Amino acid sequence: ADLDSADCTSNLSSIYTEGAPLVVPCGACYTYDLPAVATVGGLDIQGKLVVPTNYVSTLMTPNVYVQGELVMSDTNVISKDNTSMNIVLTGMDDQTFTPVDTNAAIVPINVGTKPFLIAGGKVDIQGWTPSLVDDTPESWSQLESMAYGAPPQPTLQAEPLPTGYTHPDGFPMDHVYRPVRGTAPYDPPEGCDRFVVHHEFTDEIDHSVWNGGEGNILHDENGYMVGHIHAGHQGFEVDFSEIIENCPLIDGATYLVTVRLKIDPENVTDVDSPTECALYGTNCFRLRRDMYSTGYPRGYKSIGHDAYIYPDSIGKYGEWFTFATTWVFDSTYEDFPAIGPDVYGGTFTLRDFPPGSKVSVDSFIFELPSAKSYMTEGPTMCEEMVVSGDAENNDGGGNHPFPFMTNYDSWYYNYRNSQLNIKILEEENGNKFYRLTNRHSKYHSFKFYLNPGCFSRGFIYTMSHKVRLVSNVQKNPMKYEVRLVWTKSDGTKGVFAHSNLQNFEVSQEDGWATYSRLLVIEEWMEAWSSVYVDFVTDEHSNKPFAVMDFDDVSFKFKGGPTEGVVLDSTRTTQWGVNTDVVITSSTLDWDGSQVSTVEEITLGSVAGTNNLKLNHAIAAVLSEAETPRMGVEVGLLTRNIKIEGECTSDPCGNDEGGYLQVLHTPGVAQVIEGVEFVNMGQKEKINRYPIQFLYSGDVDGTSVARNSIHDSNFRCISLDGVSNVTAHSNVAFNTGGHCYYMGYEATENTLIGNLGAGTYYGGHTTPSYYDYGPATFKAESLENALIGNVAAGSYYRGFQIEVDWRPFGEDKVDRGNLIGPGGNLRYKKAAEFRDNTAHSNHIDGMRLVHYEQFFVLRDLENNPVFQNIKSYRNRQHGIYAHNTISAAFVGGLIVDNQWGFLLRQADRLTVRDYKIVGSSDAFKEHTSAQTLKLCSSSSGWTHDGLQIMSRIWREGHTDPGLGIRLLNVDLSGFDDGVEWYGCRHGHAISVIHDQKAPHWDYISYAKNVNVQETRQGVYALDGCVTRTPYDISSVAAVQDIVLTDADGSLDPQGLATYGALVSNNAFVTDILDPGVCSYAGSCMAYCSNVCMRTFTLKVSQFGTESWTMKIKNKGTGREMHVPPTIYTVVDKYNVGSYFYYPHADRQFSASVPKGDYEVSFMDENSNQVWPTYVEEYWHKEPECGGPLSERATISDLTILSPDEPDCIELIENGGVDSNFSTVDPWMHTLYDWHNARTVTVEPGLGVNGSDALVTSMRKHWMGPGQTIDSRCLKKGKYEYYEFNALMRVTNPSGDYASASSGGPELDLDVEWWRNKSPSVTVAKRKPRNYGTMEYWGTWATYDMAHMTRPYNQFDWNILHGIFRLPTDEAERMWFEIERAPDDHNFVIDSASLKKMTCDPDNIALNGDMETGNSKYWDTWGELTHLDIVTGYGNEGSALKSSNRQHYSHGQAQILNTDCVQADDRVAFSAKIKFETNGELVNCDIYQWGSERCSDIIMHTRKIDSSGHRYERVAEIHSDVGADGWYHIHGLWRMLPDQVLAGYTKIYTDGAKTELDVIVDDLQVKLLPQQCSNLVENPSFTDGSLYWTRQESWNRHVVKIDDKYPGASGEPGDLALRAYDRYDHWKGLRQRLDQRCFEEGNEYSITAKFRLLNATSGEGVWCDVNQQANWHENKCPSVLIHGWECDSNLNST
Repeated sequence: ADLDSADCTSNLSSIYTEGAPLVVPCGACYTYDLPAVATVGGLDIQGKLVVPTNYVSTLMTPNVYVQGELVMSDTNVISKDNTSMNIVLTGMDDQTFTPVDTNAAIVPINVGTKPFLIAGGKVDIQGWTPSLVDDTPESWSQLESMAYGAPPQPTLQAEPLPTGYTHPDGFPMDHVYRPVRGTAPYDPPEGCDRFVVHHEFTDEIDHSVWNGGEGNILHDENGYMVGHIHAGHQGFEVDFSEIIENCPLIDGATYLVTVRLKIDPENVTDVDSPTECALYGTNCFRLRRDMYSTGYPRGYKSIGHDAYIYPDSIGKYGEWFTFATTWVFDSTYEDFPAIGPDVYGGTFTLRDFPPGSKVSVDSFIFELPSAKSYMTEGPTMCEEMVVSGDAENNDGGGNHPFPFMTNYDSWYYNYRNSQLNIKILEEENGNKFYRLTNRHSKYHSFKFYLNPGCFSRGFIYTMSHKVRLVSNVQKNPMKYEVRLVWTKSDGTKGVFAHSNLQNFEVSQEDGWATYSRLLVIEEWMEAWSSVYVDFVTDEHSNKPFAVMDFDDVSFKFKGGPTEGVVLDSTRTTQWGVNTDVVITSSTLDWDGSQVSTVEEITLGSVAGTNNLKLNHAIAAVLSEAETPRMGVEVGLLTRNIKIEGECTSDPCGNDEGGYLQVLHTPGVAQVIEGVEFVNMGQKEKINRYPIQFLYSGDVDGTSVARNSIHDSNFRCISLDGVSNVTAHSNVAFNTGGHCYYMGYEATENTLIGNLGAGTYYGGHTTPSYYDYGPATFKAESLENALIGNVAAGSYYRGFQIEVDWRPFGEDKVDRGNLIGPGGNLRYKKAAEFRDNTAHSNHIDGMRLVHYEQFFVLRDLENNPVFQNIKSYRNRQHGIYAHNTISAAFVGGLIVDNQWGFLLRQADRLTVRDYKIVGSSDAFKEHTSAQTLKLCSSSSGWTHDGLQIMSRIWREGHTDPGLGIRLLNVDLSGFDDGVEWYGCRHGHAISVIHDQKAPHWDYISYAKNVNVQETRQGVYALDGCVTRTPYDISSVAAVQDIVLTDADGSLDPQGLATYGALVSNNAFVTDILDPGVCSYAGSCMAYCSNVCMRTFTLKVSQFGTESWTMKIKNKGTGREMHVPPTIYTVVDKYNVGSYFYYPHADRQFSASVPKGDYEVSFMDENSNQVWPTYVEEYWHKEPECGGPLSERATISDLTILSPDEPDCIELIENGGVDSNFSTVDPWMHTLYDWHNARTVTVEPGLGVNGSDALVTSMRKHWMGPGQTIDSRCLKKGKYEYYEFNALMRVTNPSGDYASASSGGPELDLDVEWWRNKSPSVTVAKRKPRNYGTMEYWGTWATYDMAHMTRPYNQFDWNILHGIFRLPTDEAERMWFEIERAPDDHNFVIDSASLKKMTCDPDNIALNGDMETGNSKYWDTWGELTHLDIVTGYGNEGSALKSSNRQHYSHGQAQILNTDCVQADDRVAFSAKIKFETNGELVNCDIYQWGSERCSDIIMHTRKIDSSGHRYERVAEIHSDVGADGWYHIHGLWRMLPDQVLAGYTKIYTDGAKTELDVIVDDLQVKLLPQQCSNLVENPSFTDGSLYWTRQESWNRHVVKIDDKYPGASGEPGDLALRAYDRYDHWKGLRQRLDQRCFEEGNEYSITAKFRLLNATSGEGVWCDVNQQANWHENKCPSVLIHGWECDSNLNST
């Protein structure tokens, strides 16, 4: 039906029944008019349903099926007050969907719980009225700035501590010395001064107050009060009884007593010497307080309390010092109250001075602390909570440390010399500071109280101080932490040591150190009623403890509370009040987003902004104002239209979510805009997501925009098997698993301007399909555009583009290595990726993996471009690029990540117009108060900007072959990673160990690269340490780095116009002229105005570990000795090396400018040596700034070699002449990931109990081998070598393997590529292009040696073969024994590869099989079986071939014909017979048909493999002999293209496959040139040997009997009988040596013949005088027939 024109006047209520299923029938259109809350048993829209704009209703339904069309919209401003349509998906029962209309044939489908299913239908939901026409998102906005409220103004009160107050650490506080907790000063009694006693003694002493205390005192001319001490009890007493009678002391108040005095010794010579108190803690005076009361037990006086001088405060005799004490006068002290109705007076007494001394007192102050010792009430009172933090204006005449106090009091350490002391000292420049002395525990500290009324959630305070370590014997440097010691009003106590107030470090060498840290007040801190600050050091329990100075101590308000946010007004036009917003994280905390509600919206003070007032304060975050381009995002979560899964539990179960799915609906444009999806998605259930397009194909025109998806149990928007969806401006928060997901077969979709935050771990799902490691944006396909999206906090990654080569399809089934019909997904052309942002993610901001379109286009320019991307404040990597080939990163920002940009297995990357910052000032300040910071103190992580590879990853000849190109890149702030965060290392650029070798060939260059590092000795690139990929530990540094600098921007001195940044090692720089290179820091040097090109010589790993490569510039005479490197590997099973792997070359590498160089190899004794082989590589030319003429070329290098070897035996340590001494130089052709060494020498396993070589074979293509001396490739070029080895093979169970045709273990009869039997493969290597020497190739030749028959399971078997050394320009060759079944192992002994000499008399070897095996023999044709059977004449052995699959299949042998020249005649002879099922069978030697006999074919292949020749070189010409044996023979003249053939092989050919072929007595030999007697076998002693029919191609024209009696009639005298002659000219023939026919030579031809009647056999007469060949009575004649005559005609 045409629903677009349908009449929609029918109301839905007309077919609505409460609780019943509701079906909108096909072809009909209804208007939604259900009540405010309506419940149905399911909604199936088969026709059309229109919900009027802004209609308000909540629909409760277990399902929604859209098979027709659903239309709804809302045009109101977004607000919870404007909620219109709310669809609530209910129930936990599975629902059944029944297709209708065109899909009616489909059976009903179980669609699970709470489905909103669009199957064949269409939705048009428009819940947001957009105001912007461009791509700017309107559902979220960057935070322009914070809107702060006023700081708190708590009430100040002078409140004493409660009675019995104890220290939070459990220590009771001495009543007398207990300080006040209050935050305001006490006012003195009316009419009284705060000073109780304040005497400066400028005038006479007031003796009404002062007396000598049983001594005498006087006033001297200097204005001091002086006492002469004769006994310890003498001193000074001040009686304040009369004073407090008029001005009473305040109950519970803190009073300060400050005394300035000096002690002069009895003996004047002791002046300036330490006092006994300072030296020994004896004769230390004290200040005693006595209170007089009639109520005391003694009736008239208190017992009193003492305050002792601190030994380290008294100093020397004759020096002035200050004695400062704190006192509390408390009426609540039960036994001896200091204040009360019975108290009538009190005194302070200074006493116990050294007898004989003179004591002078300059000042005595007894006072209430003044207002300057307390916070000042008012609007700014919380701006600074530390009073007198700079020690410059204290009470006590500026000498009392109050309100700084010690945190442990005198009762605990009750000895006079054990009291903790804090005092004020003054430096020469007049600066005052606090000194803490006499510490006896790491807990001994000062303390100062803060006002807990200033602690409100979200407030930020800066705690700063200066510290100096005066003396410390225990630890230097010493660490300490600052603590907040708190009490709640209910008496609960505790200590809060925030991580940001830990790990302060100070050393004596530092002098004054300044620290500043932030603290964010958390909600639970608001309950504190009292809080003070102290510190704890990391000292142990042994004395002495550190003396420490402090100054400029501050606890200062920085910001908060956050009252609201300021946003771009153009992006928030649809935002209303009473809406929920999410403010994303501005720290490293992925879960640091905050949610609040908008209470009010007003115009901002800055044009184009709105102020959004929130319903509660939020923690301060970074905005665009503090961090341009990196402000957090504010996303709107509320929408007027809602679709939600019903929640029946608290909290909601993660399986209670609903889901919306567009199922198999191609060609239909869906519109889903402005909808709030809540509690959608079902954890760990496939295809149960808030929004999913599931294999709906092309849905061009589809828009999924401005939706809100929050509190999702599984994913957000999932695109699977769909194209042309545009997802725009959606907001997602608090969602499980991947959020925005694009599957393997999602293509040509566009995600633009979407925001995701709080992407949490969604858990595993089914085994083949999971969201482990969730990413906010996850793509399995490269063909989807991502533009302007923001990932603002994921448990794992922000963006993860990681592509398999295979699609998994809708069923998610692992298809093994099956590549889909569309080809390798990694090769697809990458869609647009620009303007995306990732921040606050726990692992990586962006993980970009497997961009391989280069391998399709092979175009260095047309490759992926990542444009204008930003990645900041991520816990680990900003950008992690892996296997991203020839890509460009253009115009980006990477800031405040643990590691900025990591490259792994990524060749030829371009980074252009980038800013990479390690640690920004704004972020340091912002996160200094956070628990989670860069470089966790326990991680040992480094802090690097750009982590580049050390080696090219792909080394193929069509690969890019280059490293990184840095253009216009600024790097800074990585020194702060070390200094601020305590990172283990920190550099702008570092090198990643690439798991291949600690060697640099990542040919890279930089241009206009600006690096700012401030630490001494630290430079741009760290050459001292090589990082591992995640840098938990570092490995040995790459020692030969060469980073080309195209414009001199990396020159620390700023003088070069171009140059190179290189490792500061002699083996890198010595080849250059003096003064070219200068040290640049971090183990690097800068070499000015040189262009250095790198070459590498790869050599054998064996025995070369102590060698060096000597390189000499013949022009300058400068030499350089370069040490080697070798492959290493780090894998998930094992940390080991590629040792014994054929490509584990030892490598010598150097980088040189233009010159004339000689290279040689030197051993540890400085002898010139040869390393078995040398592979010469030249890396691609660097992009230098200098002229091309300065770049080195291949012709600049000459490699020197010592004398050549004899090249007779090519295998070393083969165990032939002696026992195996070591594994070297045997190797294994594929490294075993589970075992670091796969080739071993095992004692007693060899022949006769000798040692053997044992190797493990995990895969059939693996095996042991050796590289031969490459000099022998030149010396022995084209020559034959014979391979021999004795072998045993064991199966996976460890037993010796059996062998049989088609057997489960070994099968020697099948071809090598079926991998059923050991064989030898020969691999050769050479440069692909000798003109560039950039790449080498490997060419392998298989089946060069094989197992001989018969195979003996329990004994040694022979692996044998002959082959030529490579005939082309091979520079290296190795052999390997391989091709046994998987997991079969080899035991090897007596291995040899020896030069083979051609014997002209025995070209075929082991022709009589008298060795008892098939050595030298092989088969022609697969599956042919060989056996050793009884030989000719029932003697010896013969070789039988059976199971022949083709008439050409049978025995075969490779021949060494190097002793044969062109035109030489080679004679072939053998005995042959045939069987079927063990029974003799005769063949027909006179036909070419199916019953014919076998011939011998010789196959030759030219050395250059350009041509093949197959020639029949031997046939059976005479009838069968005794026991069924035939004689097969032939004479062959060697043709020029057969001589020195690369390959010559003979084989039996012709017998039908039902026949088994048995061969014995094979002989192949060179017939010498005998021009004196041209006829071979003239007397037929060897039967028909060398004689053939006249026409070999026409076998039936004549027959030959080679057993006819000879002319003499003697036994053994034989003749040849030619019978059944087809024509008179048919007879016998022998090929003569044509070389004997020279002009002028004369030959005599003689023979005996006899003519027989063909019927009777009797003799027949002929006419000897008849010469006409056609005459019937003519006698036989001899014809000489010539070929290839000069006339180009044959002659007779």
